[in-house]
Amino acid sequence: MSIDKRGERTWRFRVKHNRQLYTMNYEAPLTLTLKQAEKEAEKQHMIFKADVIAGRVSLVKDITMNHLIDNVYNEYVKSLKYQTQTNYKMAYNNYIIPEFGTMNLHDIKPLHVQKFVNKISEKLSPSTVHLIVSCLKKTFNIAIAWQYIEQNKNPCLALIEPKKNKATGELMSLTNLEKLINYYMNEEKNTLHKLAFCLAIGCGLRNSEIRALELSDIDFKNNMININKQSGSELSKDGSLEHYKDISTKTDSSNRIIYAPQFVMDVAIEHINKMDYFPATNKLFYSKTTKNVVAVTCLYRHFKKVLVKLDLPIIRFHDLRKLQATLLIQYGANIKAVSKRLGHSKVDITLNTYTSTIDEVDKQLAKDFETAFNNLKSNL
Repeated sequence: MSIDKRGERTWRFRVKHNRQLYTMNYEAPLTLTLKQAEKEAEKQHMIFKADVIAGRVSLVKDITMNHLIDNVYNEYVKSLKYQTQTNYKMAYNNYIIPEFGTMNLHDIKPLHVQKFVNKISEKLSPSTVHLIVSCLKKTFNIAIAWQYIEQNKNPCLALIEPKKNKATGELMSLTNLEKLINYYMNEEKNTLHKLAFCLAIGCGLRNSEIRALELSDIDFKNNMININKQSGSELSKDGSLEHYKDISTKTDSSNRIIYAPQFVMDVAIEHINKMDYFPATNKLFYSKTTKNVVAVTCLYRHFKKVLVKLDLPIIRFHDLRKLQATLLIQYGANIKAVSKRLGHSKVDITLNTYTSTIDEVDKQLAKDFETAFNNLKSNL
């Protein structure tokens, strides 16, 4: 049994009975002085305890969002990857708990959730809003699975999430891209960064997937690369954070074997031949200085320096994946094949990400058809 002060006039009561934890949030009336509020809170806490023991309090009916989040975090979130845990903490502590924490689950209505999402959309980026909404939806879905609320009582069911702004325009013109490719292939002396560039633009690998690559992941005979892990951070058993660890890929579909263009394999061989030695792990992207895999910022820092040197638009290293997909789609590649190559869990992700590119391709198809049609018409 405990009574925790949450604010100047608010408390949370906890009572454990028959192996079940019951909670209640109490807010003292403004008519009471602070000293009177303290005494009243103690009184209400004892009344709450008596009601629990007497069976007058329903565990499910009286559960608050705070209590649900505590359970979800301990029973679900803690089993996820470190970065995902960090995302949940951000969403819970900064946005969801301040908005809904003291509310009873049954009192949270669709309108409350919609107003909340509309409010955060005014000051946060679409991607951050989407992350927070995803955490909120998952939390309520777990509440349904645990029978805290019924399926038709899910306040997120009618939620209209603000649409993300679709990317418009090109990341880099073909002229600039040609300039960038020529530099990396003809002038770049650092084979580690040369290979990273080729793997990103030639194979669509993510930064974390590139840095995790080992010699055994590359089949030089068949020009195949096995992507089965990524470099990231995770919590050890003692609770400490370990960096540069091999962790599972972003999604199950991110585990994939892809064919690499010959220029990628040639640069891989060039890099391997120039390495002074291989660490015990056979990592291709290894730093002798830190005696570990290169840092997450390493590839982008060098990439940005190249862009500045060549006076090119500043884009992310991750955007090289997008450039690869854009070129594939423009040259008529099957969208499902592109999605699989990028390791997307759904084709919809590829479609949503590259809609502007697909639209341009479709526009050109329409123009080509119009030309053909007019040519036929003129011959009639």
